[in-house]
Amino acid sequence: MIKSSSFQSPALVIGQKIYGGIRQSFGYIIRIHGEQTPGTVQSIGGVMSTGGSAEFDIVFENGTISTRLPECILRGVQWEIYDEVIDQLSLKRLLNHVKEVDAQREIDKQKAADEYARKKEELRKEFSFLKLVGSDDSARIVATKNIREELKRAFPLVKFSVTSDRFSGGDSIDVRWIDGPTSSQVSEIIDKYSAGHFDGMTDSYRSSNSPFTALFGDAKYVHASRDMSFAFLATVTDQYNREFGVNCTVKSDIHRDGTISAYVSHYENDNGKRISEYSNDTHGERIRRDAYQTPCDQILFSELKAPKGPPKRTVNDKITETLSMYSLEILADLQFTYRDGTARDGYSVKLVQPTKLDCLFTDIEIVLIGKKGAVYGLRHCRTKDGGKSQQMYAINLSQALKFTTCFDGQRFVRMGDTLQTV
Repeated sequence: MIKSSSFQSPALVIGQKIYGGIRQSFGYIIRIHGEQTPGTVQSIGGVMSTGGSAEFDIVFENGTISTRLPECILRGVQWEIYDEVIDQLSLKRLLNHVKEVDAQREIDKQKAADEYARKKEELRKEFSFLKLVGSDDSARIVATKNIREELKRAFPLVKFSVTSDRFSGGDSIDVRWIDGPTSSQVSEIIDKYSAGHFDGMTDSYRSSNSPFTALFGDAKYVHASRDMSFAFLATVTDQYNREFGVNCTVKSDIHRDGTISAYVSHYENDNGKRISEYSNDTHGERIRRDAYQTPCDQILFSELKAPKGPPKRTVNDKITETLSMYSLEILADLQFTYRDGTARDGYSVKLVQPTKLDCLFTDIEIVLIGKKGAVYGLRHCRTKDGGKSQQMYAINLSQALKFTTCFDGQRFVRMGDTLQTV
């Protein structure tokens, strides 16, 4: 074997054997372009080479051909040159083998194209209820609509938030919901809309170009995120307490923007205790894991459907229904105004008896009910004008109370607004 060197080396000839590290195959020179100048080839730091003036065509035993390979590369660190030289007949056999490999490659390519078309036709029939991507359609927008449709059919009683975004590196679709199915159940539906996956080994994104995404749209990243309501997390916690004889609790916070978060604190009762001396898991961590892996029975969502009855109810009916539903009692008349000056008449109210909904009134300083039946919680009171008026942040608790009791936190508490009592 002749090693690559910047020193004078014998000139290479047609039929000479070489080994290509990148090709992972032995090859043989079949043509030489230009005049060889091996003495000018120099190595730079043992990483690359420069010099040389000739170019080489090489046929490989694996059925591929490399054309016009520069002399400096052939004599570089990734190639090996051998003394062995084969005859023209052997070269002809290798070239015929290349033609056979190319022909087989074309046959395989056509078979793959036919299979791709067949699969698309099957998917078109199987998912006939989905929207197809047109020539002028955005694949991301079409995929977003189709995901909504599939989730609606699979989980008709669960409210999903399906949003999409576009950014410099691609696009994404995000699916969020409260309780309902587990993340794995939803991922089984939405993962097929992903345009590919990130390969951590090569630190790159690999596109799949599947028949499904070609028909029904895709996004570079598709995410599923499941949240849990206080009621559902409390139910899982109660079941865990009974099964393991511990006392774990769930806490909830009502944030200033009106959202409610439920969580298992590490510092409450048995939450932070380890399950056993042989495990680093705590009871709180086990509860959260069990909750995320437990689907919420869809029967619990039956109350979300509007009850059948008279198409219209009076305002007094709404107020009476709200008072009885949430065990509220009117204390006094109250008038309040929004920041924009819109006036609202209502009543200040209180809970008649302790209920599981007490947790929703954490940090609530005043609870009132509007004249149309909406329940508000007022917090962060600030006295003005010597105590004659108060400016507060209002939290609409109506939807929170209603849907938390039936294990759905999706339709709770919207953005708060500043109210002023007079």
